[in-house]
Amino acid sequence: MPEPAVEKRKEEAQKSTSFEPEKWLLEEYKLLSSHYFFEDDQLFKAVTIYATINGGMLAFVGSTFFQSGRIPAWIIPAVGLALCFSWVATIVRIREWRKYIEERIKAIESHLHKNWRDQVFVPLDIRTLQNWTLLGGRRRWYRLPYLALREVPASLTLMILPLVFSLTWITLLLSGGSRADTIGRQRPTPPLERTAGWSGIPWASCIGPQWR
Repeated sequence: MPEPAVEKRKEEAQKSTSFEPEKWLLEEYKLLSSHYFFEDDQLFKAVTIYATINGGMLAFVGSTFFQSGRIPAWIIPAVGLALCFSWVATIVRIREWRKYIEERIKAIESHLHKNWRDQVFVPLDIRTLQNWTLLGGRRRWYRLPYLALREVPASLTLMILPLVFSLTWITLLLSGGSRADTIGRQRPTPPLERTAGWSGIPWASCIGPQWR
């Protein structure tokens, strides 16, 4: 005969390993919520890093190295354009993963709301957005632009930054070759020749002999 303590531990182990859908959904909901905000933090970090690099490179355009010839005038915009492509790819990847998490959170909330329909206060309303419209206020004509911007995801508005930088780099890349050719055709100004005396200066005759 097994001891009562052993039987009790077996029963507890069986209960702990039993599948409880609502419990597992709540655990998944916690993980998805924490990971969603983690991805949100990564999005703004990526924007900060890429904007800083592109801004520094754009400031470098005014240097003498950039204007010294054809190669710098092409290489720097090409590198900036490649960074913008990587920037857009990073934002798209984070945005799509966030959308997947949002849809999964919405599905879990909808399922749990069906089981909690008798509750006076329904919790977990991050993505079902049952109170989102109420918090937006009344739809007045002068508030329509604000209400429209309220529905635009931040990941889409942040996409404007790499697109603006890309247009800037493309413009510099296209104009770099012609500007470099112009710089190459410019003849350098010869240094002023030092004259042995005052005779080489046109206005030397105006100076009295006592000052020569």
